[in-house]
Amino acid sequence: MPPARAVARVLFVLVFALSAALLLLTAYWSASTMASRPPDGAEGEIAFEAARIARGLPLYVDPAIGAGEYGPPPSRYFVLYPPLWPALLSRLPASLLDRNVVGSRAIAFALWFGTLGLLVARAEPRCRRVAALVAVFLGSTWVLALFATSGRPDALAVLLAAIAAERSVRKGRVDPLAGALFALAAWTKPNVLGLAAGAFAGQVWVSRRGVVAPALAGLATSGVIACILHVTSGGAWLGHLVASTGQPLDLGLWLGQIGDRLPFFGPTMLAAGALAISRRADDRAKIAAGAVVATAAWALFSLAKIGSASNYWLEPSVAALVCFARFEVPERLRRSLAVAGACAAQLGWNGVASAQASIRGIASAPAKAAVLARAREACGAKPTDVVVADEPGIELVVEGRMVQTPFQTTHLVRRGRFSEATWIADLSRPEVRCLVMQSDLVERPVEEVSVPYDCFTPGVRAHLKRTFSLTKSEAGIYIYRRSP
Repeated sequence: MPPARAVARVLFVLVFALSAALLLLTAYWSASTMASRPPDGAEGEIAFEAARIARGLPLYVDPAIGAGEYGPPPSRYFVLYPPLWPALLSRLPASLLDRNVVGSRAIAFALWFGTLGLLVARAEPRCRRVAALVAVFLGSTWVLALFATSGRPDALAVLLAAIAAERSVRKGRVDPLAGALFALAAWTKPNVLGLAAGAFAGQVWVSRRGVVAPALAGLATSGVIACILHVTSGGAWLGHLVASTGQPLDLGLWLGQIGDRLPFFGPTMLAAGALAISRRADDRAKIAAGAVVATAAWALFSLAKIGSASNYWLEPSVAALVCFARFEVPERLRRSLAVAGACAAQLGWNGVASAQASIRGIASAPAKAAVLARAREACGAKPTDVVVADEPGIELVVEGRMVQTPFQTTHLVRRGRFSEATWIADLSRPEVRCLVMQSDLVERPVEEVSVPYDCFTPGVRAHLKRTFSLTKSEAGIYIYRRSP
């Protein structure tokens, strides 16, 4: 065996072994902090929605009135996504919905790693080694697991789209079942559209006539879900969806996201796209190429939206894995020292970040949980007092319900779609005794405004500065009590 080929083989083995070790570390971080890491905003909103469904309370409530079942101030919110995922979670025991998101995280954990394993198991035998390497690499990437194993609906939506995409590529056509699954994925998480768009584009490339049946299946599935939502929400579901997710685009945010995230995911997308396009004489490759290109393009565009995050890369990652699981990488590339070196460099880039984030998260989650567990005591809140926060997830942990959705409401106020005076009036109520923050936003001058990231308007921040005083700052948590 030539020396270069022998070195390449050793490098590939090392890449796989190190990726597997990082996957175990990332999975350990997710599993070990499942009950301790504070829920993010979306997790808190979804758990709150699931709890309302489980208790038979109305889900779609006019925010101008608010949900008053919890006492003053009322909970004012827009339903985040079409509530398929919250409806499923509502079947969990109440103990897994009140003040924690363990149940939803455990399900998402199984769905994400199960998706990767399923695609490897369905791979062509001659492609399975490469597919396993790609799957282990994706599973080891902490920034993907951060969202895929959270209580969000991303893991379920990506699984549905992945099954549809794998089926379409394997058959060389998008059939009605795949069309229905693509639609169901988008209704589960509305941004999971890239695989469907790419697969349908590939189907048009293969045969225009062949796109009719799956399109009708997708439309029929969407029609049924839309009708059910319209009836159960009194026609309010679309307004809630737009209000909760329709933040504007921001060029500065997009440039920052591209610089931060493209080095982590760009090379994998490029390699998968090049592999599929090189086999474009095969109808299966046309659908795979469409899926990879469309998902990557949709993710890149979506990163410009305020509120976007690395969960947009879950779909392109799955599209790349589908491609590697179905089409064999040429032998000259599998034995190339240059390719092995590139894979090792990519693992080094992703691996260092993933290892640091996992270790940091394992250490910090219990500390944050301990601070939140003592938050009411730290700010002197009585059992009847209300604690508000900058994240619905924190309110869920400390208060047991969601009082407000600061991030969405801030952007609604900026667009004139929600009354800042109403928000301030709620915060001024005597029942509101404490404020919990995950940043020093209240400590900064009101004139310092970051449109993509601020979770309070300048007016609300000014009110909070006047009304609350800092009591404790520990583990990145800031606790305030109402000033005398």
